[in-house]
Amino acid sequence: MQKNKQLFCWLMLLMSLLSGCMGMGRPSDKDPLFYYNRMVFYINQDVDRVLIRPVTKVYVTLAPDWFQKCIHNAFSNLDDINVIANDILQFAFYDTWRDTRRLLINTTLGIGGLFDVASHYHLSKHHNDFGLTLAHWGYQNSTFIVLPLVGPRTVRDSFGLVADYGLLTVWPYIDPGHTRNNLLAATMIDKRRELLSKDALIRRAFDPYVFVRNAYLKSRKQSIEEERIRKKL
Repeated sequence: MQKNKQLFCWLMLLMSLLSGCMGMGRPSDKDPLFYYNRMVFYINQDVDRVLIRPVTKVYVTLAPDWFQKCIHNAFSNLDDINVIANDILQFAFYDTWRDTRRLLINTTLGIGGLFDVASHYHLSKHHNDFGLTLAHWGYQNSTFIVLPLVGPRTVRDSFGLVADYGLLTVWPYIDPGHTRNNLLAATMIDKRRELLSKDALIRRAFDPYVFVRNAYLKSRKQSIEEERIRKKL
């Protein structure tokens, strides 16, 4: 009788967990594109597992730490052009002046951005993009979406990504095309390298998709709030 009671309790616990999963597994106001997003998320996961992560692991294994750091710094320096453009679009003139100094110092003293000299002058990296610019001018809430190969975004940040790449960065102006594509592939590997430490955390999550979605939305909300506070100071 005691065994039957224990079995019944375990079954009830299992059913409650399953019902909880079903609750997470439906479209909502936060995630109306749930079915599409989940499908693309796991396709991206498969591509990452088969191609992007193995290539990144080989890069991390073979390249010395100092080399990885220099490559990361160089791409971060290029990104500062986009940061400055968005500073201007947000009328953030102090940030514009600060980030411009950072770009000039790292491009010259840092040998094309290979070394982050500007941080020694208390000019640390400032992140900005057109998604944050749209949020600054009122486009705060936006639908979550997972883009093929790119990963989690919102509709607002997807528009921002197009504007950043097409108008506010150096990438469209790099010729020939195969050089640009190789450099973009290298930036993807560099960004994936930064996320390797998060892999175990995602794998351990009860629902990896929900975990990544919530983490992304929370991170972007925090970035919007931090930018709002920065501009009030």
